[in-house]
Amino acid sequence: MSLDHLQHHFMGYLLDSAQQKETEHLEALAALVAEHSPKEGLQVYAHAYSARLIDVMRTDHEKLSLFLGDKEFVRLVSAYVASHPSQVRSLRNYGEELPDFLSKSNHVEAARAGQLCHFERTLMDVYDAASADQLAADALTTLAPEQWPSLSLTPHLSARLFVDNTAAIPTWQQCAKDSGKSRNWPTYEGDGEAWLLWRDRSRVCQFRHLDEAERQAATHMLFGKKSLAETAEELMELVDAEALAPALHGWLGKWLTDGLVSEIDSAQRA
Repeated sequence: MSLDHLQHHFMGYLLDSAQQKETEHLEALAALVAEHSPKEGLQVYAHAYSARLIDVMRTDHEKLSLFLGDKEFVRLVSAYVASHPSQVRSLRNYGEELPDFLSKSNHVEAARAGQLCHFERTLMDVYDAASADQLAADALTTLAPEQWPSLSLTPHLSARLFVDNTAAIPTWQQCAKDSGKSRNWPTYEGDGEAWLLWRDRSRVCQFRHLDEAERQAATHMLFGKKSLAETAEELMELVDAEALAPALHGWLGKWLTDGLVSEIDSAQRA
């Protein structure tokens, strides 16, 4: 008996979802193990393999499971497992394609399910992000007045801007509050909303909603590396001229207080 052949057909039976391939692997294994029929043991192992992956997805996507309900969650994730053989060594990354799979599924709330799943995976990325400096709120006090226009920021490695088009985040919050019992899911008016996600100094994942003005400011300055002057110019049509400077100052202070900024461009420091 060749161990290489045994391992090849064993994994093939588990991961090749096509019936023809499954039969080929089973016949090959039967020939390898002679009089000992492998079918019953393989079926048990195959069921356990699938069930384990479903359990991992349920752990990673607790609120998604509550949103879909257990029956639909198992149905959809079972279909994902069958169509997406694991190509990664770590279970942490196995669900990377699940958001897209759900958004293209036949579920009546496919778009919301996909984005809710994407949000939960983004929270995982936020939590797992590498460590970096998180500047204190007084970091700007070292700047001379003439340095403010060219001020630029480097966001913390955990910071993410999440655009929610389906009210997935309010749905996540509702599931956290009532375990998905009400089933009266929130909706947005308009084209969607922006949320800021990050890991705070105590390593807790945080997120908050952004109004359109702060969304644009964060897009340009926090994530786009534009200077304060460039950001102000981008916002002039959105924010009243007299309110713009106080608004920018307030957002900068908030981002620093929350731990969202890792660096003020060294060339701009006093």
